[in-house]
Amino acid sequence: FCGTIASGVIRPGDAVMALPSRRTSKVKEVVTFDGNLDEAYIDQAVTLTLEDEIDISRGDMLVKVEDEPEVHNRFNANIVWMTDAPLETGRLYDIKLGPTFTSGTVKKIHHQTDVNTLDQQANPSQLALNEIGLCELTLNQPVAFDAYQRNHATGSFIVIDRLTNVTIGAGMIAGLADGLESLDPVTAEERERRLAQKPAIIACNGKHGPELALAVERALFDQGKTAVVVSEENAGDADERRRVAQLLTAHGLVAIAVNLGSDIANASANAENEADIPGAVSTLVQELIRSKRI
Repeated sequence: FCGTIASGVIRPGDAVMALPSRRTSKVKEVVTFDGNLDEAYIDQAVTLTLEDEIDISRGDMLVKVEDEPEVHNRFNANIVWMTDAPLETGRLYDIKLGPTFTSGTVKKIHHQTDVNTLDQQANPSQLALNEIGLCELTLNQPVAFDAYQRNHATGSFIVIDRLTNVTIGAGMIAGLADGLESLDPVTAEERERRLAQKPAIIACNGKHGPELALAVERALFDQGKTAVVVSEENAGDADERRRVAQLLTAHGLVAIAVNLGSDIANASANAENEADIPGAVSTLVQELIRSKRI
């Protein structure tokens, strides 16, 4: 198994554990391009041959059995925000922690620290460019980590924008989050922040309404939005399509309804001919952007 040693020393015969699976084995050989080593240490890139065949995936961590890090999906971390768009609680971001790539949300900002005075503002609603805050994160999967003070390599991470793949923040883990994870009901505001969109019903009418709806879905998908086409084919008659569209928007989604009329729609477009579709899609998307629904 190939990787770079983040801390400590590894020797043949050492008992190791793969995380997060917790499968154990012993090191048989420490292999490099220049031959086998009696020991390897921090920052060396090596291949470890184990005595047993255990399943280790990309992003997993090998540790000594007697020196385990934390394995959890919740922790507190100091985050430095690095982009103009502010950090928002509840919004989904990609997280790269060492070799592990996952996604997660900032559940809460405990405080924001003034870099000049070191004064702390409790419970800010967001972090702006160059601001530093102690945040509680919840990831979509358990990861192995240490506190940054204990191990810089396994205690630091970067925050990545899911749409642009640009690094927008850097974090230093302080430790496990306190208490049990909140199981309060999901609010409309949390859904809006997570999906980065406002719920809406879009009516696609006309002879080529079905084709127009699919084109609108593609345009919104390419902008990172979550939309669902509601047509006679998948949702039945007009009354049923109306019910399904309203149900989708109640859960934060954009419902693209085919030939439903405009009485309950937040926006609408029409295509009587196939040639009308590109222009109708462009006009509709611009309208949604101006109204800040996407």
